[in-house]
Amino acid sequence: MSWVEHWARPLSKDADAVLEVISKLSTDAEKPSDPYLSLLSRTFDEARMHRENKEPGAVGFFTSIEDGLAAMTTAGSLGSNLRFGLSQAYLRAALPPPDVLRVALDALDALDETQMLDLPDLTQMIDDLAPQGSSPFETYSNLREILGAMPSDTTSALLAEMIAQGEPRMIAMGRYFLLDPMEDLRQAAIAGFEQLVTRGGGIKAALLSELILIRNWIPDCKALDPTIKAALKSEPTGGTLPQPWQVHKVLSSLPDGTGSQSIMVVCS
Repeated sequence: MSWVEHWARPLSKDADAVLEVISKLSTDAEKPSDPYLSLLSRTFDEARMHRENKEPGAVGFFTSIEDGLAAMTTAGSLGSNLRFGLSQAYLRAALPPPDVLRVALDALDALDETQMLDLPDLTQMIDDLAPQGSSPFETYSNLREILGAMPSDTTSALLAEMIAQGEPRMIAMGRYFLLDPMEDLRQAAIAGFEQLVTRGGGIKAALLSELILIRNWIPDCKALDPTIKAALKSEPTGGTLPQPWQVHKVLSSLPDGTGSQSIMVVCS
């Protein structure tokens, strides 16, 4: 939407204006509608790039936003639906949502802090969140917006258990979480695959081959090494080994004034 692009750029340098938009939304009991969600997501995306390019005031922008959100939460003006919607905006901009926005699922919200999560079977919840027939990437996309909006400890326990139970859809989805921009989601996925190995099932030769390939693309790649080494010791077999990728075309833009460059690869 052209109006989103038009307003996202100036808003990305004006934290007070962004908080004013959020304040207007807080009068609505529902989460932000798609146009407003797109505007906030695009604004945060622009601000993230400002911060990566070390532009003046870029770090202070996010500090001001988080301080404002904390004040709104304390005042009781941010409902759970709005907090979830704002978390989605952060996630779509490849940013971890502030802790003040993270909301646990209703079923988990009532747990006492001393209680352990009892997750013997997640099949029904998985089917609700990622219906049968969804591609692994669709499943990942749906789940990350929910898991990423929940408290970090809860997210880690749920995601690790989803993968560790060995359900094929969750294993396929888990590979995407290994490459997620959010560190806590990556660590949870790594823990899930580690549990999958230690529980004595699920790691076939094909999956091990994929983990070895993915390992070099993970920012904290050494964290996956114990899982790979343990799987190698079991000498796994089975599965369909991935075929080599075919690269058809590589396109790149010229570097801009900050040294940023876009690269696109067409492959199969």
